[in-house]
Amino acid sequence: MVHLIDNERRILSFLRERGTASKPEIAAPDGAGCGWATVTKLVDRLERAGFVEPAGTRPRSGRYGRSARVYALSSTRHCVLGIDVERETTAGVLLALDGRVLWQNECRTPGCGGVEALGRFLSDSLRRSLAALPKDIEIGGVGIGAPLPAAIGRAAPQAYARLADRIAATSGRSCAIENNVSAYAELVRQRDRLTDFVLVSIRTGVGGGLVLGNRLHRGMGYAGELGHVRTRGDRPCPCGRRGCLETEIGLPALARVYREAGGAADADPRDLFRRADRAAARAQAHLAERLAEALGDLYAVLHPPLFLVAGLFGSKAHALPAMIGRYHRALRGRVRYIDIGETDFMRASAQLYHRQFFT
Repeated sequence: MVHLIDNERRILSFLRERGTASKPEIAAPDGAGCGWATVTKLVDRLERAGFVEPAGTRPRSGRYGRSARVYALSSTRHCVLGIDVERETTAGVLLALDGRVLWQNECRTPGCGGVEALGRFLSDSLRRSLAALPKDIEIGGVGIGAPLPAAIGRAAPQAYARLADRIAATSGRSCAIENNVSAYAELVRQRDRLTDFVLVSIRTGVGGGLVLGNRLHRGMGYAGELGHVRTRGDRPCPCGRRGCLETEIGLPALARVYREAGGAADADPRDLFRRADRAAARAQAHLAERLAEALGDLYAVLHPPLFLVAGLFGSKAHALPAMIGRYHRALRGRVRYIDIGETDFMRASAQLYHRQFFT
């Protein structure tokens, strides 16, 4: 684990936001919040440690002379491998400090029967990934977003910690593991500067994240498993219960609803809001109604100012919040749809390691 002082993290955060900056710009009143002497010393130290690198020069005026050396975050050192484990697909990206994607890959997720099986799969996948990565890139650590079996319950934090220690030992890299949807909620909190919200993620599985008082809320370790909130349905869930929200609005469930309403058997449920047929309208209404039921119950208990529904449905799904509001009046104006970007969950996983370098 690399330890940086607060002013070093402020400088790195400023460079991440600006892209490039000279020492006078970093030390300016609207810069990183550090004085000139501090900036001069710490930028040199960060360069020696491989966090920043020269990125050319540009003219400057005043007592500092004609030109100033410009710095940027390192493009080859302290990179992180971010891995997102979903029910059907496991995907990974190699991210530079500035967030650029240097490498990307995915593989099929096997049917993991428990933490031990998940650990073996992740260790094997990581070993293959490290062997395939460019040799001139320094990989400082690994961040993994992964759902753990529901039976773990309150032991989730300890299970994540043990799994991270195991993977760190086999890979020789620092490793951080978090529930993938919780990691994504933390990414949304920082990216969109939101302080209080409940997030529901709809992919193959359904998950959730609670951000209260500008902090990710874990409860006793397993808070946010919204996919296992009970609904009016009665279909069996992999967790062993019946009628979980995931069995009603996960992508496979929406494909089933669309098919049962007369839609094509091979239709992609991610295209649900791009279609204009009756089966799509029925599946959209089913999704809105089930979300209204689940979010309405959460609203009565938590009374958050905002619900975020994150999905893969595209821009036309921004009509979903109004549909939800028609089923539950108290939710009107309190629900927002956000589309999940191609690398968002992997970036969220990478942030589990990279966050130690930024404020």
